[in-house]
Amino acid sequence: MKNIKIISMLLVLMFHTQAFSQNIPNPSFESWDTISQPGWYMIPTGWSKISGSTSKRSIEDGYFDDVYDGNSSLMLANSGIKTRPPSAATTTFSYNKRPHHFSFWSKTLSYDSKPFTVEVVLFKESGTIISKSTFTSGARYYTINEDLVNKFQETFLVLDYLKAENPDSARITFTSTLDKETQPISLLFLDSLSFSSYSVGVEEYASESLNQYWTITPNPVSSNLMYIDYSDARIVDNATIQITDIFGKLLFESSTGELINTDGRMIINTSDLGSGTYSVTIVSEHHRETKKIVVIH
Repeated sequence: MKNIKIISMLLVLMFHTQAFSQNIPNPSFESWDTISQPGWYMIPTGWSKISGSTSKRSIEDGYFDDVYDGNSSLMLANSGIKTRPPSAATTTFSYNKRPHHFSFWSKTLSYDSKPFTVEVVLFKESGTIISKSTFTSGARYYTINEDLVNKFQETFLVLDYLKAENPDSARITFTSTLDKETQPISLLFLDSLSFSSYSVGVEEYASESLNQYWTITPNPVSSNLMYIDYSDARIVDNATIQITDIFGKLLFESSTGELINTDGRMIINTSDLGSGTYSVTIVSEHHRETKKIVVIH
């Protein structure tokens, strides 16, 4: 009976995790619009090209190293001439979740220190922006280094919230970039886009509250150190601690094992947190417990 219950819990978690990312149109770029010439593809279905050149990379066409998930990926090709606009592709769609992260898999063949940017904007129906986040790739994407060529990397973009509301729609825009006047062609390969939140599905199978088994001291936190004591091993077993602000923005995250000192207490440095109210959440496969703290610096 216990095994059946655990399997049911996992199925619920899987369902909610998958449903959380299905809003993105064609997230692995499997479906494409064609142009008049057979075999030529311009932009994946559900996406729009703003400028530059885009193309389909397909396992069926022999581009095995240019595909991370499924059979296809999206490639943005930069001309290498700064006077021409960089390649940019975007999609806008309905969305009613409040995620913490946007993630994607990418690979670059670039002669530039900043191969691309991605912007994620969440809107209300009125057009009000409630979240706007931008990621600009840096040195670790400079893949002329042989160790990185032909290897996809996953990137997590923490979403910055401006208002404490759930969105009605979202827009994702990828843009290739160049810093110098002229350079050889730079390529950006994209695959497997997803929104995610650590709260997905956890409340659905929490069978017992463990809040009584852990405490935070001091609270309010007036020094740089915050201590978490616990009297039940389930609190820290394969668990993660997160600190979020009142808008749900993730500010801190660590496994419990990395925070436990020789006395068995968890210690968190709060010097990077401004004065205000925050939520401290402990999450594992089988429970989610949250307490409020007040930081006074």
